[in-house]
Amino acid sequence: ENINKAFVVAGDSNLHLLDSLGKKEAFEHIVFNNEFFASFAALGQSKLSHKPSLLIISSGSSALKVIEAVCNAYIDSEPMIIISGQASSDYKASSKIRQLGSKTIDIIKLVKSITKYSVTIKNPNELTYHIEKAIYLSKEGRAGPVWIDVPIDLLGNTINEKRIKHFDYSLLENGNDYKESNIFISKIYKLIANSKRPVILIGYGVRLSNSQKQILELIEMLEIPVMTSRRGVDLINSKNKYFFGRPGVYGNRYSNILIQKADLLISIGSRLSIPMIGRKKLDFAKNAKKIVIDIDHNELLKTTIKKDLIIKSSCDVIINLLLKNNKKIKKFDSWLKKCVQIKNKISFKFENYCHSDKINPYIFVKDLSKKIPSKTIMFMDGGPIMNYLMQGIEIKKDQRLINASGLDNDGFALSAVMGIDSIKPYNFLIVFCEESSLVFHLEYINMLIKKNIPIKIFAFSGAKNIALKNSQKDYFDSRYVATNDYDKPHSLFHTISEKNSNIKIVKISNPNNYNKNIAQIFRNYKTEIFLIKLDPEHRLTPKLGFSIDFNGKWLPKSLEDMHPFMEKQKLKKIMDE
Repeated sequence: ENINKAFVVAGDSNLHLLDSLGKKEAFEHIVFNNEFFASFAALGQSKLSHKPSLLIISSGSSALKVIEAVCNAYIDSEPMIIISGQASSDYKASSKIRQLGSKTIDIIKLVKSITKYSVTIKNPNELTYHIEKAIYLSKEGRAGPVWIDVPIDLLGNTINEKRIKHFDYSLLENGNDYKESNIFISKIYKLIANSKRPVILIGYGVRLSNSQKQILELIEMLEIPVMTSRRGVDLINSKNKYFFGRPGVYGNRYSNILIQKADLLISIGSRLSIPMIGRKKLDFAKNAKKIVIDIDHNELLKTTIKKDLIIKSSCDVIINLLLKNNKKIKKFDSWLKKCVQIKNKISFKFENYCHSDKINPYIFVKDLSKKIPSKTIMFMDGGPIMNYLMQGIEIKKDQRLINASGLDNDGFALSAVMGIDSIKPYNFLIVFCEESSLVFHLEYINMLIKKNIPIKIFAFSGAKNIALKNSQKDYFDSRYVATNDYDKPHSLFHTISEKNSNIKIVKISNPNNYNKNIAQIFRNYKTEIFLIKLDPEHRLTPKLGFSIDFNGKWLPKSLEDMHPFMEKQKLKKIMDE
């Protein structure tokens, strides 16, 4: 399968596996001391390449530490292969006994719900069958992780290769999925013809189906406003005249207004999660007929929104058929003009971001993104870091922006880039993270330096718990219980410089002159860390708001009604125009 690299952590029950791995010189193995970091490094490789990454771990607590990354891969549709050693098969406890063998847990029972395929090997002659089946399933349809658990008594066996059973993938292939796709194309064009205010929403499924170029051709052909999900953010240049932002709970305010004004929504490869559609679910695109294209049948069956046309298909099939069956459609010039007017009126400047004596993160991200060159890969943490970037970043041609929005993980970015050994044909690798993430990854900073990849790490100081503190200020009389008392990494600079003589941390704290600093950053190809000192009182805005009724019940607002709230009459006028 052309998989020649593994992320490994040594343990009691996987030494046979590691010994076999070491005998095969062409097989590269990246060694970690901690399964958590190893699993996220594997996840990072998978997110960048969209090919299965391989993780080899031991049993017991070793297996438990990788569950977060595996769950992330499952939600975010990333192919991963996990092979775990296990205690001897005769130590498997019955359902009534909690544990029998040392370090044993029934890991397969635990991970059934977050893997596409998971199995404990019982017959050594079936090992090849299960490996081949697992790899196939990790890539087939909606991609995801698979898990193979191998008891130690089987790992020591000698196998007669003539008895090995193989997997026939043709038995699982379903040729009927796309038979009706051509019928759907005419329905899509008919709905477009009958609309006055159509919008297209593109998500990560477009990239997973390798349709990045085709979607841009389709957008140019249809001349319809397009928006992206959080994971589809790098599918289109921010300067594209048909691009109108990123809707969602923490999305662009003007994008939410436009999607609520639309009379037709064409969703391609977005799972329309709650962070996208808002908590007042049935109000999403409330004036629009909705076409939803998704490869996952279960996603299409969700009742969170009313759908007028559902199409179970890989995005590339529908996009290519729309291009192939090009039908003349009317122009939407007046709608596009209205979208431009709203975008210009209610865009970044409308939110009134401003620096204090410290830096406002939204303005910083906006300014920095202007300096980031094309052919750059960016990894970002979840939480407030994602909020800053979704509002402020300007995507250029040939840039990637990789995140883990499904679980919105803090600390994801630095862990994930540890799995990247080459970024060709890209030139730079950027990490956006929170300050404490540097401390968490301290022992692996040298690993990043040794990669000989120009990595620029932007660590935000003052982002920790900021979303929670905003809520506590708004709704809990500024009682910052459990959010103001974490240990700040005061000795961070001393510790890193002490352990890493090849790297220094550059502090960026003055909002009046940081543009001079960031102008120099991409003129060298060194690995560098920049600590961005944020205004500790900054607000996460805009965000979807709530109202509280007389009974104390929290009531979510519609997607267009974001906090800080616009005047009701002003918002109504925009929505009614």
